[in-house]
Amino acid sequence: MASRSGSSIRPVVLGARLADCPGGADTVGSEGAGASKPLPLRPREIAYRIRWVLCLVALVVFQGGLLGPSVQFVVTSFFAAIHGGGDCEAEPDSEPCRRGAADLALYSGVSNGASHSVAGALALLLGSWSDALGRRPFLRAKSLAALLPLVALDLHIFAGFTLWAYLLLAPLLNAFDTAAVFLACMSDLVTEPWNRTGAFGVLLGSLLVFGAVALPFGGLLPR
Repeated sequence: MASRSGSSIRPVVLGARLADCPGGADTVGSEGAGASKPLPLRPREIAYRIRWVLCLVALVVFQGGLLGPSVQFVVTSFFAAIHGGGDCEAEPDSEPCRRGAADLALYSGVSNGASHSVAGALALLLGSWSDALGRRPFLRAKSLAALLPLVALDLHIFAGFTLWAYLLLAPLLNAFDTAAVFLACMSDLVTEPWNRTGAFGVLLGSLLVFGAVALPFGGLLPR
């Protein structure tokens, strides 16, 4: 949306003040007869605008990066118990652990294939539904649903419950794919087309930084 005063074009950011959007208030250059091209926001300004999205991304990355290596040992040991048992963290090359890893690979291939097939179709529907119902309900639902596999995993480790609850809940969580809602949320926060490339650059850079911090600690936890 833009308002004209004489020959200059001054962009207006929906839902935000121009003072909060330096790229919308400052202009540089000329196109045609006096038209001005807005300056893109600087990376730190983009990061501030999408700060809550970055917080959500940080939580997701740290959850996967810190727990991922430990979960792999727990699940492999669970399948290894069928073939005689064994601690697959202490003896990953043992025969039961080798067979357990093969069973896990088979189960993961089937369950992930099914969940991703559902996720591909559901992601499009969730994106459309979020246009009518809002983004936050779906993002909150995804965040709350992500707790269920973790609770099931804790019950297995600390209370001796079967791990099948976790193994069934994890693919269901993957099928509930809110990627389209997340991208729509990014577009809502960064309304100017000329800033969206920079916004996704900030997002990808943040993923690399969060992963670089989380993964080394995740590798140390199983030890």
